[in-house]
Amino acid sequence: MVDAHPPVPPRAAGRRPVRHVVVACVAILLAVTPFLGTWAGASDGTTTGRTLAAIDLTRTDRTAMAAGAAIGSVGPVTALRVLGSPFRGSGSRAKVRLRLTLATAARLTIKVIDFDGTPRRTLLADAQRAAGTWTFPWDGRDRRKRPVPDGPYRLRIVAVGSAGRQTSEVWVTKAARRPFPAAPGAIVVAINPGHGGRDPGARVAGVEEADVNLDIALRLERMLSAAGVTVVMTRTTDTDVNIPRIDRDLDGDIDHQDELSIRNDIANLATADLVLNVHNNASSCRCNGGTQAFYGSRTPWASLSKRLATLVQRAHVRRLKPFQDRSWKLRDRGLGTGDYMSLRPYRAGSPRVAMMPAVLGESLYLDRAVERARLLDPAVRTAIAAAYYDAASDWSNARRFAVRASDVVVPEELPAGATGTIDVTLQGTGTDALVGWTLEARVVPWRPLPDTSRALGTPIGSVPLTPRLVPGDRRTLGIPITAPATAGAWLVRLDLVRGATRLRDKGVVLPQVPMRTVPLDPPPSPGPSTEPSIEPSMEPSTAPSTDPSPGPSLEPSIEPSAEPSPEPPLEPSIEPSAEPSPEPPLEPSIEPSAEPSPEPPLEPSIEPSEAPSIEPSLDPSPEPLVEPVPPAPPSGPAPTPTPTPEPTPIPTAEPSPEPSVQP
Repeated sequence: MVDAHPPVPPRAAGRRPVRHVVVACVAILLAVTPFLGTWAGASDGTTTGRTLAAIDLTRTDRTAMAAGAAIGSVGPVTALRVLGSPFRGSGSRAKVRLRLTLATAARLTIKVIDFDGTPRRTLLADAQRAAGTWTFPWDGRDRRKRPVPDGPYRLRIVAVGSAGRQTSEVWVTKAARRPFPAAPGAIVVAINPGHGGRDPGARVAGVEEADVNLDIALRLERMLSAAGVTVVMTRTTDTDVNIPRIDRDLDGDIDHQDELSIRNDIANLATADLVLNVHNNASSCRCNGGTQAFYGSRTPWASLSKRLATLVQRAHVRRLKPFQDRSWKLRDRGLGTGDYMSLRPYRAGSPRVAMMPAVLGESLYLDRAVERARLLDPAVRTAIAAAYYDAASDWSNARRFAVRASDVVVPEELPAGATGTIDVTLQGTGTDALVGWTLEARVVPWRPLPDTSRALGTPIGSVPLTPRLVPGDRRTLGIPITAPATAGAWLVRLDLVRGATRLRDKGVVLPQVPMRTVPLDPPPSPGPSTEPSIEPSMEPSTAPSTDPSPGPSLEPSIEPSAEPSPEPPLEPSIEPSAEPSPEPPLEPSIEPSAEPSPEPPLEPSIEPSEAPSIEPSLDPSPEPLVEPVPPAPPSGPAPTPTPTPEPTPIPTAEPSPEPSVQP
């Protein structure tokens, strides 16, 4: 249970130390000997009589998912598919069909194997089959014709042909319900096996809650995946999720809350429809026991979370009651509300919350011996996984308004205030058709993904959802948008709105995509190839080359060695030998350019060897001669007047747009 147990000292990630295995084996042999018979039936080379903590929970082939199968290396089998998973109908009609394609003739053996590797039935035993496509039915019964419990099963195919031996597998779900038949792949379920890594959760008699939670979650994953549902797991091994360890919630500390925050982030970034937090309980009082489900009562979608928790609780009671006997009666503890990280609403100090309905299930109590013994029975763990499966199926089949967005294309960069288009594909995932809704796009200043705040943001565009979107149907829309008028980094958030109703308030999560705006028309900066590069060419070649140390660019004293005009300049006070003026003589630098002279105007007084190479390329102002950068003092006998008492800072080379912020 999240945050329900005191902190435990850190331990190395990975499997448990050998000493835990020894202690666990001894404890279980003494305490739960009557229940080891069920456990001892393990196959696939596993040692019998081991505790749950010592078993490699990830030994199954994790590539065999719902979309297909794990086909062996080179061999005659080229395609595998299960039709009718999960089981449809009841009685004799409840069956699935295995369809396989052989490239060449081969001898086939087909077996039904449960999650733990125990063979349940042989559908075909070393029979010759020609090349082609073959179909084999399975009615959900074992070798004695008894119905097998609901849960995940594998159909294992061994084909022996001219190229050798080939082993392939495909998963199938034995269950009476099918999640969202219109488009099960559009439903995304996030499964969070509680604890793991440094945090084992409850630890009693060598059994750790983190291991039990993970085993149940892996069984549940197989059931949902084989039924066609998209599944997102926060962890699939006994390890921390916040790896590398960073400050996920941005509070300045790296602690256990960051481990919980990243699990919510995984669900949010996957835009999951619901979150199933798989836990088992413990208490300081050994008198407690039973099953319970928790939900968040303060989120905008609290009613949907309560509905999900109700379904989880009812399914647990229904699935666990068959395991009662004289020594144990299941206690229905009902629903509870708690401020757990996976259930709480957004608030200051908790910025990484789940944005969709979630439930935290506490299946049984590890510190009660009789219930711990039940959890060590793989049949009980399969029943618990089936309970979560039933709840997820019933919940998704009763949700009225929902949609899944995919293939979202947002302009990566737009000029501020410019127009553009956002393309998005929507698929109806509710039971009711979406009629009269509008798809809108809003922006908020960029922040780390995912943004779980309740800020609406600024609208930038919308498009009506017409015609109506029926369950399972897909449609691509283009939203015409107008980018924000200011340059910066933004986060685009999509939502469907009808009147005052927003789908995000119903726990429907749509993607969040970064976008950047830049200044529309940045002012051009003068370059060295403009006016200064042309005018100096009109000067006599002696002027720029004979005097390497002229006075300030504002003074016409830059030509002391040349007499370009028989007439003296208009203002004798600007002669090189004149007494320095206490203030910069700005007037003489302007007047000569206004009154024509038989010689070139005074503007070319900018020294080509110095001013054009620095001033015009650095100063973006339209009048570079008004506030020049003072040069170094001249090295000559004649004193040079100083134009300004304080030097002007050198401006940047070119005005740049708003800095680019990469999310």
